[in-house]
Amino acid sequence: MQGGDLLQNLGDTLTELSKNLLFSLTQWSSRIFATTHIEGNYWIILDILVTAFIIYWFLSKIMESKAVRVLYGIIIIILLLIVGHLLNLATLNWLLKYLGVILVVAIPIIFQPEIRAALDKLGRAGFANNHKFTRQTLSEILTAVQTIQQRHLGAVIALERKIPLSEYNKSGHTLNADVSQELILSIFTPPSPLHDGAVLISGNKLIAAGCVLPVSEEKEQWGARHRAARTLSRHTDALVIVISEERGVISVAFEGELESSLTMTDIKQIIEKLFHLN
Repeated sequence: MQGGDLLQNLGDTLTELSKNLLFSLTQWSSRIFATTHIEGNYWIILDILVTAFIIYWFLSKIMESKAVRVLYGIIIIILLLIVGHLLNLATLNWLLKYLGVILVVAIPIIFQPEIRAALDKLGRAGFANNHKFTRQTLSEILTAVQTIQQRHLGAVIALERKIPLSEYNKSGHTLNADVSQELILSIFTPPSPLHDGAVLISGNKLIAAGCVLPVSEEKEQWGARHRAARTLSRHTDALVIVISEERGVISVAFEGELESSLTMTDIKQIIEKLFHLN
């Protein structure tokens, strides 16, 4: 089969799929708004709620990423495809048909990071962290962070929540020691061999130090520590505290977002809220 024939077949298949999709949406919407049918089958309400939640969850993950601009472009192409079929615009249909073939291949590649991160969080959401995070641990961490800031040292401290951080232990040194300000300070004070890596805390235990976290390849204004903190917060639900060595600024990364220039009071309130320390 020639390349042109293959594209023609794929284009015809995509066109047929779009027609079937329009027909299915029409049938589904008519079923939803048929009051008598809903009254006789209450499972449809559950069907609508679950479907709406899945769509909302997927779109919320895309909206949080830089791929949202690509999503807008895809939506515009889909709308043009629908308009082209409704108005029978032959030239536009021909162009969009082949463009649609390219999109079918390109979409999984474009959204691969977002899809992977979302599925990773979804698959691990049920594994709750049973390690207790106490106010004593919070006090030790805050004291250490304040001292590190005053001494103009750099540090990355990741606080584990529901998603385990154990897979990142392999890049560092396992300690499993009680959390204390003295231990944290000794780790991040040069010439300690572990001061360039991250500290991982689970509950009241400092589980590892000197850990090398994955760093995003995106061009950002932040340094390696901040980019590593953001990347970890995208892949897990951890709260990551970053202290800048050059500026002495404290930042927090959570769910892929980085908030900078925080005070000790801000840090305390954020940790209390996320770890439910009332």
